Amino acid sequence: MSPAAGAAPECLPALNVCLSAQEIAEETEAAIAACRAQFDAIAAVPADARSYATVMRPWAAAEGAFMTRTASVTFPQYVAVEEAVRAAATAASKRVDEFHIERSMREDLYRAARGVADATDGTALDAEEQRFLDKVLLEFRHNGLELPEGPARARLRALRQQLADACTDFARALNEDTTALSLSAEDLAGAPADFLAGLPRDADGRFRVSMKYPDLFGVLRHVRSEHVRRAMDEANGRRCAGNRALLADAVRMRHEAAALLGYPTHAALVLEDKMARTPGAARAFLDALRTRLVPFAQAELARLGALKEAETGTPVLGSWDYHYYTRQLLEREWAVDAEHVRQFFALEPVTDAMLALFADVLGLAFARVPDAPVWHADVALWAVRDRHRGNALLGHVYLDLFPRAGKYTHAACFNLVPGYDTGAGRQLPVAAMVANFTRPTPDAPSLLTHDEVVTLFHELGHAMHDMCARVRVPRFHGTAVEGDFVEAPSQMLENWCWQEATLTRLSAHHRTGAPLPPDLAARLVRTKNVNAGLLNLRQVFFATWDLTIHGPAAPDLSPDAIDALYAQLRAEISLVPQPAGVWPAASFGHMMGGYDAGYYGYLWSQVFSADMFYSRFLPVLDAPGTVGDQYRREILQPGGSRDGMVSLKAFLGREPVQEPFLRSLGLTP
Repeated sequence: MSPAAGAAPECLPALNVCLSAQEIAEETEAAIAACRAQFDAIAAVPADARSYATVMRPWAAAEGAFMTRTASVTFPQYVAVEEAVRAAATAASKRVDEFHIERSMREDLYRAARGVADATDGTALDAEEQRFLDKVLLEFRHNGLELPEGPARARLRALRQQLADACTDFARALNEDTTALSLSAEDLAGAPADFLAGLPRDADGRFRVSMKYPDLFGVLRHVRSEHVRRAMDEANGRRCAGNRALLADAVRMRHEAAALLGYPTHAALVLEDKMARTPGAARAFLDALRTRLVPFAQAELARLGALKEAETGTPVLGSWDYHYYTRQLLEREWAVDAEHVRQFFALEPVTDAMLALFADVLGLAFARVPDAPVWHADVALWAVRDRHRGNALLGHVYLDLFPRAGKYTHAACFNLVPGYDTGAGRQLPVAAMVANFTRPTPDAPSLLTHDEVVTLFHELGHAMHDMCARVRVPRFHGTAVEGDFVEAPSQMLENWCWQEATLTRLSAHHRTGAPLPPDLAARLVRTKNVNAGLLNLRQVFFATWDLTIHGPAAPDLSPDAIDALYAQLRAEISLVPQPAGVWPAASFGHMMGGYDAGYYGYLWSQVFSADMFYSRFLPVLDAPGTVGDQYRREILQPGGSRDGMVSLKAFLGREPVQEPFLRSLGLTP
């Protein structure tokens, strides 16, 4: 990639975002060939010469080089404008997965790593080196290398490949989904004018409303017609019908693979390497939280039902009603009009103010890289520098924040290129935040709801984890921590969005430039726990369903059975049933995107994030520098190079406790 005018070569990331479909195919094969050659050389190290220096250090370097090189060929599946490029990147992702499976099941590489573990040359490994060796051996065990060569190992290899292909196909179906409703102005009565102005129109002048978040929630929050809201909710729940079979097949294959390895369930296998350790511990956590939440949620549901009864004569709330009557509740009882609040949160100044806050808390500096090569005109590239080290370049973050055809449909931070010390220098990390915020219109910039401001904080928090990590082993970089700890650093940063001083700092009316009025900021903060019971029960439902489908019943779950279980648990746990004839699990990307048997981690990690914020940051919110430095050093910098609990205790100075989390939900005084 040649630098564009205005972008100094040293300021550009190690990522080529402008490859054609043909170049993606060629680069994929070249990267695989180069990495295979490196691992062939590692496997060829004589048994009597195996050591960390001769086997594991080259191993880490080969992994880092491959991760860096393949980011350019796999990431475009989520963001590329051309369908052919997205398809090529999807195919590249499958090839990369195939190679990972091939490498992780090589007997000669297992013997090489095992030889290092068995070596008695007297060379002590430091903590990061020992952790790397242990993780490699655990990966081999999970891939059957401790099984005797034969049918079981061959079957496991086939299952791993089929699972990888199913996950890639599932994600592509989500990205390519074009479900939309054609609605008239009358259908959309109640929707804000700027929302309507941003919608495309059909040839007959009707509005075309997609299932992307700005469109979906624009209808569910504002449209007065219950019929239209229900139609939107049902259309969203019927997306990606083909994914139903992919998910059911994946659940079955995960269970079969776990059984081959001697685990009772897929959940037991996955949680072995998580902080919770066992499905029983995760379920106990969820059940205890559910018990605390239900009384609050029932009262919240009754309050929303009363609003509906006053308007329609019936208190029975449908899933299509929740956002509509929650908006009414906020406007009537807290005098918080979300549309009015949006006028103070234009995307560009919010982003600038947010980065400035991160700079203060974490000791960073940010600058937009001019004229950098990007995959779409909407995309911006930011360089991140370290104020603690003479403004040395730390890494790069891409921001791709508006919806378009074929793009990833949710909000996420993609950790593309790992940052790590190579011995001869440092490979700088690259991350990309992808979201679907409302596009600017001729009359207004992109305006964020407060929920979207929180999302921006959260996802950029993942990027900060990547930027601040300092590791030697690439697979431990940044967010590569335990799956039930990975959300904690980002969730911790969300707390700033619920502080009056921060809201004043982040806000500027897009016409007048005035910050959020103090009384409105105070009322907005008081809405933090509005419907907290229902919102968190919804997370308990997702996590319980996840652990259930990946538990003992997995082999018997057909697509219909998975959908029926989803509907049953949703009604029982979340207290808000879904309409009949929908299959929301088919568009629940987490189950095929790395959160299988791990969704509970969102709630589990909130315990840690609340403890970190309320115990350490809240008392020094006006001057967070010293605590921010400690947070960066103890939580962000180690990445996955040590146990998350070790990092937590180092920052907190004690074992984490649950009380701050319960207090943050309003469940304790």
